[in-house]
Amino acid sequence: MKNLILNNIDAEILPCPELPEPGQIYSLANDSKFVSAFFSKALTDFAGGFSDPEGLLSLLEFVAPGVPVDEQRFEYKTINTADSLQSDDVDDVRQVGSDFKTVQWGGTNELGTALNKGLTVRLDLDSFGNNPKIKERVTSQLLARLWRNDIRRAIDLLSANATNTAKAWDTTALKDPDLDIMEEIETSANAVGLPVNRVLYGGSAWKRRYFCHSDKNSASAIAGRLMSPEQLAMILGVNEVRVSRERYASNTAAVSKTEIVGSCVYLFNALQNATTQDASNVKRFVVLLDNDLNYRVYEHRVSSNLVDLTVEHYSNVIITSTSGIRKLTIS
Repeated sequence: MKNLILNNIDAEILPCPELPEPGQIYSLANDSKFVSAFFSKALTDFAGGFSDPEGLLSLLEFVAPGVPVDEQRFEYKTINTADSLQSDDVDDVRQVGSDFKTVQWGGTNELGTALNKGLTVRLDLDSFGNNPKIKERVTSQLLARLWRNDIRRAIDLLSANATNTAKAWDTTALKDPDLDIMEEIETSANAVGLPVNRVLYGGSAWKRRYFCHSDKNSASAIAGRLMSPEQLAMILGVNEVRVSRERYASNTAAVSKTEIVGSCVYLFNALQNATTQDASNVKRFVVLLDNDLNYRVYEHRVSSNLVDLTVEHYSNVIITSTSGIRKLTIS
């Protein structure tokens, strides 16, 4: 199990030096005795209703919508869109004396495993007493870190499976960043049959889009410069456009923080309320735990003055279809 020590609630969360290397995820010993002894219903209920002011959970659901599964090991289908979109002129007409044509849907049944993920903070009672608000604040910090980790996993999977195109969005005549996206959507739809329904801009890419429109005086350039992500989604014909400005620190000594999406634009398919059989590019399979919540929180009294506060969950971000994922790298 990974432990973190917190001497001052406003300080950064630091890895405990006597434990394994930071950056690794270690499984929580989750047997029934541990659950019954240290499970915190109050903090678990808080985690289930946490409103997430940073918007990290919303971004995670945008990139990798949660798909509930009953067990840690589950079955899901990878999708072959060509089979599901096939249409022949006369193959559905039954001849007298014969049966209807039998078709088989494409895709492969795969076995997946929801990974046990969790983080622990060690609290010193001399620093915070037994204040429940402090415990809630620490719980929210751990949730944010777990969400940020899964967002980075989802983006890495999209990037590894995308067709990448480099684009220079500057003020050169005839440059049109929105047309570039439209053409990528059309190329993807022609190849797959299903147009992408979500477009994710990194903050730097969105800034370059604005810059590309900024030195042009045409009505279309001015309109493009003032367009919101919601308005752009209507123009592009997708369900949603989102701009990600979220960052992460690779270590506690990092002076500057790194954009998770940055100077890239991702085009992909993702479905809210998806099942294990739906045709979408990326899914986050999650195990529902107690009372249909995704998380458990534990309070473990280590000694007279030390308490370990742990948040755990089971999830796995998986590419279920590589078809049609597009990436633009913007300069």
